[in-house]
Amino acid sequence: MNAIPDKSLSILIVDDEEGIRHGLTTFFSKKGFNTYSKPDFSSAVSLLNNKKIDAAIVDIKLKGSKDGIDLIRVLKRIEPDMVIVVITGYGSIDTAVASMKEGAADYIVKPIDNQKLFDSIVKNIETRFLKSENVYLKNEILSRYATWDFVTKNDQLKELLKKVDRIKDKPVTVLITGETGTGKEVLARYIHYTGPRKDGKFVAINCAALSEELLLSELFGHEKGAFTGAFERKIGKFEIAHGGTLFLDEIGDMSIEIQAKLLRVMEESGFERLGGTRRIDVDVRIIAATNRSLIDLISQGKFREDLYYRINVVSFNIPPLRERKDDIPLLTRHFIEKYNKRYNKK
Repeated sequence: MNAIPDKSLSILIVDDEEGIRHGLTTFFSKKGFNTYSKPDFSSAVSLLNNKKIDAAIVDIKLKGSKDGIDLIRVLKRIEPDMVIVVITGYGSIDTAVASMKEGAADYIVKPIDNQKLFDSIVKNIETRFLKSENVYLKNEILSRYATWDFVTKNDQLKELLKKVDRIKDKPVTVLITGETGTGKEVLARYIHYTGPRKDGKFVAINCAALSEELLLSELFGHEKGAFTGAFERKIGKFEIAHGGTLFLDEIGDMSIEIQAKLLRVMEESGFERLGGTRRIDVDVRIIAATNRSLIDLISQGKFREDLYYRINVVSFNIPPLRERKDDIPLLTRHFIEKYNKRYNKK
């Protein structure tokens, strides 16, 4: 599972035969999956309303009025990205076509070859993660030529970077302050890409650039139909940043209401999408930045004091360029070389 992030994946096994459920549960548990098994449509749907499931194995023939095709339809509506593999004792082309139309990724006829089933599940999960990764990387490349190299010979900034190096491997929240253009995001990227989360995503969001509704949706995502215009499910920045770093730029411009939601996520390491009821657990390092005085905002009632102490575990203030004029020639050469290379100039 090379393309799959290093996290525990969950799988749901739905079959009315107890022996098959037990055998597949044992097999996939040994392979490192969190496994859940249910005998019918109703119990499977009930589980999905409370658990995030990455993959499902569904028997076409189930007891009761609802069969496997009905279940696939509902599972894909609840969790559109779920990988579903159908198993059946009836090798009918019609049922295969019907299950694929509803969103199944593969179709395996009983008796079940456990290894073949496992390979199919893994291949399709890898494909799902690769598609998600490619979309993210494409957007990241288009949005900016990211850098995390700090170009400086200034003693004050060098001393700051030494302090950063002492904490970058620690799982602490960081607050970066400084005027606009001083390099707050560059420092955040430096902490991420030289620290233990470098293989995870670095996800940045500007809290000042979006309305309250859009910021809520961007941070936490939303379910289809959560509000007017929510025509499909959206995955939020917290989910995307799982295993990596979320950079909250201009956090001082965040509304009090969103601050409360952010504080809850930081305390509980989990949240629900807008319009959703299922808890989503996340492992995210938060780095926040602002060009405003949060202490002043607290006194004005515009920033939560408890959130301030949550994000200000470690803080760094980046001095403006006018206070480190010795960096100007160095930065001038750096940007000339950078843009000459980008535009093939000499």
